[in-house]
Amino acid sequence: MKKDTTKGRQAAREERAGWLEAQLRQRTREWIEEMVEEELDAALGTGRHERSEERLGYRKGRRPRTLTTSNGKHVLNLPRGE
Repeated sequence: MKKDTTKGRQAAREERAGWLEAQLRQRTREWIEEMVEEELDAALGTGRHERSEERLGYRKGRRPRTLTTSNGKHVLNLPRGE
């Protein structure tokens, strides 16, 4: 008699799908945070920890923001500027 491994295969598929979804969510969050950081650099006229006579403003830390997408909610830690 054959052993039923369908449940084991299904559990393995679900585990891989969960891992893949977590990786996609993390990469999406990192990508968005990086893009916002670059936009702030451009708006302020300097990068992080740089000094310049042409500085147009200042960084004011970071704050959490929630972004809802088709694959769920993402909590982003976005930089603030003045």
